[in-house]
Amino acid sequence: MRLTILLPAWAGGSRPQGQAFRRPALRVGLLKRLTLPFLQQTLDAFNQGQLDADTATQLLNVSRAHLFRLRAAWLQHPVTFSLQLSGGDHRAGWPDDVRQFLQAFLLLQRPPNYQLVADELAGRLAFQRDRKSVAAYARTHFPLLVSAPAPVPKPRRRWQRAQVGELWQHYSSIHQ
Repeated sequence: MRLTILLPAWAGGSRPQGQAFRRPALRVGLLKRLTLPFLQQTLDAFNQGQLDADTATQLLNVSRAHLFRLRAAWLQHPVTFSLQLSGGDHRAGWPDDVRQFLQAFLLLQRPPNYQLVADELAGRLAFQRDRKSVAAYARTHFPLLVSAPAPVPKPRRRWQRAQVGELWQHYSSIHQ
């Protein structure tokens, strides 16, 4: 039995011997890059042992872990297997009551304590978010309420001087 794999259009070029396979610069979903029969044929050949993992990852232009995730999904329903588009942003916007609370609560703190804000959101509004997520959201959506700390001069070590030629004074008396 001879295995024939129909390559997609982007993989048609030949690469010189010894050069590494390069993934496309743009991250485009598998559904837009590959045809469904090519994907199913490649997964079937990989599952039967006709293709090794490295060749299959190069043909599909995915990582090794993603190849095994695809294979697991394909094995559940090989005949009806199909890919779906990602659907875009999966995170819903923050509710209005949370936004209003943030706007009022951030005014009270200089600088803001984002762990406290996250705890208050969880306790008062049952809205669970990580401290870093709350900080990123506040900086993005309320930049005027979140003040950056005033810049302080950089501390100098004892042997460093502010200017060239600055007088060094050394007082070496020992006082107990």
